[in-house]
Amino acid sequence: METHFEILIDASGSMGYMKGSKEYENKYLLPDGSTRTELVKKILNNNIYPKLNFLNDIEVKTFITFLG
Repeated sequence: METHFEILIDASGSMGYMKGSKEYENKYLLPDGSTRTELVKKILNNNIYPKLNFLNDIEVKTFITFLG
């Protein structure tokens, strides 16, 4: 039996640098200056992927929510 797994990651501006927004640019960075997206990558690579070696298929998707 094939096993599939999907990971959905927020890719909105608050996960990065918020470039182009004078009010919020660089305001969502972590204390060490990195982005939340960089933290997600570290967590996936170091903690999640190694435990999913039994899967046949891993799909990573991103989404952006627009409010307004």
